[in-house]
Amino acid sequence: MLEIDKAELQKLGDQALAENDDEHALMYFEEAYRKEQTFDLNVKLAKLYLQQEQNEAANDLVHEYSTEYGQSDPEKQQLYIESCLKSSAFIDARQFIYLNHLHSNLVEQITVAEADFRENQQTALLENQKAFYHLSDAPMGQQSQVVRRAKHLPLTEFLFCAKYILIDPFAHQLSRVSVLEELMKLGVEEQINMINLLGSQEAIVPKQIPFLAQQNKFKAIMDLLEKSPLANDPTQFEILKQQINLCLMLMMPNLDQAILDVKVWTEQTLLMFGMEFMTNTEEVGVQKEWRDALNQALMTL
Repeated sequence: MLEIDKAELQKLGDQALAENDDEHALMYFEEAYRKEQTFDLNVKLAKLYLQQEQNEAANDLVHEYSTEYGQSDPEKQQLYIESCLKSSAFIDARQFIYLNHLHSNLVEQITVAEADFRENQQTALLENQKAFYHLSDAPMGQQSQVVRRAKHLPLTEFLFCAKYILIDPFAHQLSRVSVLEELMKLGVEEQINMINLLGSQEAIVPKQIPFLAQQNKFKAIMDLLEKSPLANDPTQFEILKQQINLCLMLMMPNLDQAILDVKVWTEQTLLMFGMEFMTNTEEVGVQKEWRDALNQALMTL
């Protein structure tokens, strides 16, 4: 039996759609998508999943192309929002609107869906809210899953819990900065308190904080690494960048206070990772204080 290529499968799917044969259209499009994932196929599959009330599948699918949906036409943006709302992914929907600077009328759809969820899914809401509020009680390996599930909470409940996590003395710093990042993606304009890596509480406004990759210290460190011999081994360099990312993330939103000398910080971090090279510089003062706190946080992960 000859294998049907992606183009032919897509053609068969389009033909089935024209004949209102959604079942076969879905079968052909799914097989085509397995062969090659494209935005066009993603859109067609998401529409079919929603029509067949496979809402979680639609939501998972559109998230594979969040950037493309955000840059697309209003119809496809509406498809993304609908996929989120039909699986109660309210925070994802709000972040999509904020990050893509979309029209506020989409927010009204979310508000209505949240109200309906509160009225009809109260037990699920309370269980999810309780788990998120007590995030620090969960093992570290499970906390990212708790945060992901919490994005199915309405905004008011999500913010209530998130604000507590940022000042929960038992929360790990990685948990705090992960939740902070979610608030940044929501464009939260309210001044709230957060415990930083040093253990001090400070007032922050999430919307005013640049994302990690946009931070000047992050850019300077990555530029230094990319110009070094370490970049000659792509595989090892990718692992190194992930390790550096984790260190910098733990110090958010205080990179400017924590890293006074980029070169010295980078060298000492490489030494911490067990890399051998000669350096005559050491961290002192405030930078050393942040380094010690970073080491402690890494040891407790």
